[in-house]
Amino acid sequence: MHPAFDRTRRDSRHMIGSFVAPATQEGANEGFMVVELSREGMSVLRVAPKPGAPESAQRGLDQRFSWLAVPLPERGAQVCALTQVVHRKRFGPLEMIGLRFEQMSTSDRTLLDAYLDERDHLSFGARKLRH
Repeated sequence: MHPAFDRTRRDSRHMIGSFVAPATQEGANEGFMVVELSREGMSVLRVAPKPGAPESAQRGLDQRFSWLAVPLPERGAQVCALTQVVHRKRFGPLEMIGLRFEQMSTSDRTLLDAYLDERDHLSFGARKLRH
């Protein structure tokens, strides 16, 4: 297992369930549902590409790296991050994709940390739990 992925798995993850609509500003240019969000990355759910689809039909999350707008529900804000795909799993027509944050501006990192600190507090210290 990749060491950085192992680090992501230990970070507290918060259920989000926020849909990100397709838009050119989001880099991936496709819609997906943010399922979990942590300081190190996130898990997203999307409709999987059809088997044997031509390479020209690939979308942003079919690439190893993508710039994405990451929603922060309850804040009405989003942060921008360069993400790396670290795992994929298909569930029929759906695909769960694990993404690690590779780059993020200092101001976006501060906003994400403040948002997750608030979520940790509201979830009674989930950050202290280890699986």
